[in-house]
Amino acid sequence: MFGYVIKPNFEFLRNTILRKTKNCKIPMLEINVDIPIIEMIVEEKFIRYEKCPWIFSPRTKSNDELEKLKHNLDLLTKFYLNMGYDFISYNIDNIGLPIELGSISKPSHDTSNRIWAPSSGEIKTWDDFEVWCNRKDDINYFPLEYIAKNIPEGMKIILVLDGPMEALRWLLGLNFLISFVDNLDLVSAIISKICDMTCEIVSNISSLKQVGAICLGDDLGYNTSTVISPTDIKKLLIYLIKIIFLFYFIAVEI
Repeated sequence: MFGYVIKPNFEFLRNTILRKTKNCKIPMLEINVDIPIIEMIVEEKFIRYEKCPWIFSPRTKSNDELEKLKHNLDLLTKFYLNMGYDFISYNIDNIGLPIELGSISKPSHDTSNRIWAPSSGEIKTWDDFEVWCNRKDDINYFPLEYIAKNIPEGMKIILVLDGPMEALRWLLGLNFLISFVDNLDLVSAIISKICDMTCEIVSNISSLKQVGAICLGDDLGYNTSTVISPTDIKKLLIYLIKIIFLFYFIAVEI
C-alpha cells in the first residue's frame, strides 16, 4: 500500500513477549484499532450492516452478507500488513451480544455511528438469563476461518476475547453495579456462563495453527480503585482461573 515490501514475522513478536529476544527493535502490539482510524489510513470504507453493528461478525450467514464480510476482513488484513504489524487482531463476539446496543455518538474524527454500552442491558431477570443461555447460533466462526485461510506469510492471528467484567457491562448495562448488591447470585451465574462460552470458543479454535495468541481483554479497575470490591473479585476469581488454565494449556500446545 505504501510502496515497500513488508515482511511480517510473528515468531519475532512471540519471542520478544517471552523475553527470548534481547537488544532488538520493539515490535508493535495493539489489541484493537478503531474502525475510523483504519478507514482513514487505508482510504477505504468498511461495509456497514443495516441491522447489525458488528461489521466483522454479522449474525446472519447469507451469501450476500458473507461477500460483504470478506471485503471487511480483506481491508482489516490490508491495514495490519501495511502498517508493519506481525499479526492481525480479531475480536470475536464470545458472549452473544444483542444486535441493538446502547446510545450512538459521532466523534469529530468519525463519519459513522459508534456503539456504546447500553444504560440497561438485555439481562434483567433470571428469565432473561435463560433466554440468553439458550442461544445456539450467535457465534460466527467464518470470519476467523477466512482470515486464517488468507493470512499473509509470516503473520498470525491474535484472537481477542471479552473477559467477564467487560461482558457484564454489555449484558447488564450500567446497572451491573446495582446487580452486585441486589442479585449477586445472578451475576455469578452470568460470569460462570461467560467463562464456559469462552472456554468452548477457545477449544473450538485450538486446531487453527494460524492463531498465534489469545488475549483476554478485561477492565477490573481504574486509576484509583477496582470496579467492584476486592471481596467480590475474590468470590468470582475461580471462574477466571478456569479460563487462565485453559488458555495456558492451549498456548503451550500452539
